[in-house]
Amino acid sequence: MANNSTTAIEIVTKSDTFVAAAVFVSNEASYYIEVTLDLVLVTILAFVGIGTNIIDIVVFGRQGFRDSVNISLSAIATMDLIKCVTGAAARMNGILGLFSTALAVTWKNICTPTLLYLQIFVGYVSYVMAAYVAVERCLCVSMPFKVKSLITPKLTFCMMVMITVVVMGSFSVVFFIYRIDWVYSDKYGQTIAIYGYSDFYDRHNFGVMWYYNLIGVINPILSFTVMVVCTVIIFYHLRKASKFRQQSQQGGQESGKGGSGDQGMSSRDRQVIKMLLVVIIIYIINFVPRISMYVAKLFVKEYYFLKRYHNIFMLSTYTLFVIDFLNASMNLFIYLTMSSNFRATFFSLFIARKKV
Repeated sequence: MANNSTTAIEIVTKSDTFVAAAVFVSNEASYYIEVTLDLVLVTILAFVGIGTNIIDIVVFGRQGFRDSVNISLSAIATMDLIKCVTGAAARMNGILGLFSTALAVTWKNICTPTLLYLQIFVGYVSYVMAAYVAVERCLCVSMPFKVKSLITPKLTFCMMVMITVVVMGSFSVVFFIYRIDWVYSDKYGQTIAIYGYSDFYDRHNFGVMWYYNLIGVINPILSFTVMVVCTVIIFYHLRKASKFRQQSQQGGQESGKGGSGDQGMSSRDRQVIKMLLVVIIIYIINFVPRISMYVAKLFVKEYYFLKRYHNIFMLSTYTLFVIDFLNASMNLFIYLTMSSNFRATFFSLFIARKKV
């Protein structure tokens, strides 16, 4: 049992085999946690996310991109789709293990320093995109008469592209931290792929990890702060607009006093804003454990891959993956529940055609 439980966490670095220290979480427990959370639950969520995000993109495409909201939400759905595809592919070692243990180990060791990081960085892109949506909606409720001329579909598209390039570029150095080698394994009786720290990491260890941990904290904290501030402002204006409507219905004479920005919102605008508020709040909830994890990495040097607290770090990582993929797969249900326009388009595309 002990040998099986350490199989998933044995990693070759240079000429030695790294075996994680059983600190807080035993190697056996780490193995079963990985199978349950990462190989089973996350894989299921990833495949669900592939389907839901494809549907999101198709529906938004059918509605057209004359509305900047459709562009930004389509961009987020695209990032979530990439995350789910890479996430599902990276976890195929579970299925491959049914046929060949050596092939499963090789697949996992190739995907860990590549696809697993890619899914994380694509997630960061979607966080910043969500922050942009929060800013956009904040402007919409604050100055609805001016926002249409300020935030055009072309500007939103350019912002989505710029966010993708800047965020992915800021994290690209991480792909140089690890190297993949091919070695003969006596255990499996054949050549397998292994990964370990690269020469680049050995030369720039402190600087690279300091930068990565710093940017890993700055990115979510800035996005989190923007979302929280914009959410508070949006709530304030929606509450203000609600009071104004109540006064108007009661025959109040305060229609010309303040609130001109709120009166410029149509009922559809308010409906869209409320739907996006739910999406933004879910992102905010998603941020809390991730920021906590990155702060811990800044202060506890051994809390990372291939270090003393490898097992507890992996447990934290698997938990974050579950939260991330749950977030990446649920937007379709939010849109169907809260957007009558999205729901009508969805039914016209899929349900009506199915009946025909």
